[in-house]
Amino acid sequence: MRLPVACLFALSLSAPLSVAQAADPFAVLPPMPECSAAADLSALTLGDVARIALCRNPQARETLAAIRVQAAAQGVAQAAYLPSLSANLSAGRSVAAGRSNDTAAASLSLSWLLLDFGARRAQLEQAKALLAAVGASGESTTQGLLLAAVQSFQQLQSAQALRRSTQMAEQAAASTLAAARLRYQLGAVTPADSLQSETALAQAQLARIRAEGDEKIALGNLAALLGLAATTPLALAPQPLPQPPEDFGTQIEPLIALAEERRPDLRAAAAELKAAEAALAATAVADRPTLALSAQAGEQRPRGGPVSRTQSASLNLTLPIFDGFAPTYRIAQAEAQRDAKAERLARIEQQVALDVWSQYQNLRTASQSLHTANRLVVSSRAAEAMARGRYEAGVGSLLDLLNAQSALASAEQQQIQFAYGWSSARAALAQAVGALDAALLQSLPIAASIPSVGEKP
Repeated sequence: MRLPVACLFALSLSAPLSVAQAADPFAVLPPMPECSAAADLSALTLGDVARIALCRNPQARETLAAIRVQAAAQGVAQAAYLPSLSANLSAGRSVAAGRSNDTAAASLSLSWLLLDFGARRAQLEQAKALLAAVGASGESTTQGLLLAAVQSFQQLQSAQALRRSTQMAEQAAASTLAAARLRYQLGAVTPADSLQSETALAQAQLARIRAEGDEKIALGNLAALLGLAATTPLALAPQPLPQPPEDFGTQIEPLIALAEERRPDLRAAAAELKAAEAALAATAVADRPTLALSAQAGEQRPRGGPVSRTQSASLNLTLPIFDGFAPTYRIAQAEAQRDAKAERLARIEQQVALDVWSQYQNLRTASQSLHTANRLVVSSRAAEAMARGRYEAGVGSLLDLLNAQSALASAEQQQIQFAYGWSSARAALAQAVGALDAALLQSLPIAASIPSVGEKP
């Protein structure tokens, strides 16, 4: 173990560089994602919205940073199994009785923990469990962002469809007013018909103005979700009106069972319980004996004097005897933390079943409401066409026509709201089950069933 001073000096300079070059020797750090180029903001699809939101949203980046923090903690726990090596270099000058004496010294020290009765293993298991918990929590955050993307996207689609519906209702009211004025000029009706038509047109205009404001608000909300300024111009790619299948089909029990397997917050709670159990195991053996190997080699070179070399090696056994009852309370603390995590897991298990039940019922209600709204639109269009024909033929009243037009406008707006509400409810159920992912988002705007039971992530 004879290392000259120059060799030790070179080792000390190269050590930081080698660590920087091998930044992840245990391969535990997740890679940093690279955000792809922005999608065409003039033809956004739901997939585009989800991808941009996950890329630009600060919460998503914060989640990844938290995962990397815990992954690095696992690397620290793995490093405890390896020896530590350090070099020490010194140079000095002493002056005595007018004479100076220059000295240079170098040493290399090795320390390696050989036996600790399982403390390192428990700490490593704890770090792995905590990494699994953080990863599952990150998945839960991701699904929450995806749900927010779906809801913002659907809200904007709904607002745009409602705005178009109110414009059509306004055009119909204007057409009715023109017909009423013409019939008044011909002496077929009284001025009351024109006044009623003007009132109906003003109400349609107010509805259109309100719908345009709601659309602008929805545009700003979607832009903010994408990390853009609220004034950023956005446009959605054309999409058909969402429609549920005629047969709802899926039963609630398989969905609850699937949620118990896939819900990320449930998996995170289970991982936290495992980490608490590992922490308890590490605490229980923290006061056990430890056996470590240490070795040292060095040399001292006084100027003009002989070189002095030293070498040593030893096995060190540490036997803790008494620490003021602190280990007893550390164990009690770790046991209480484990019990708290176990109760939290039980609470989340109950919440998962309730979430699936609630979202399942919301989706059933939305599906049934949309089917009813579809039938209502068909009958309202037929009634409006009949009332218009009777009025134009001179055998129907204007009030009947205005009521039919109002009923049709209301039915079409309800159809739009229920259609996009159904799509959002489907996404909410998918999140409650733990199955909301990019693949599912591709099918959300069109007719599709809820997540198939047994589908793996």
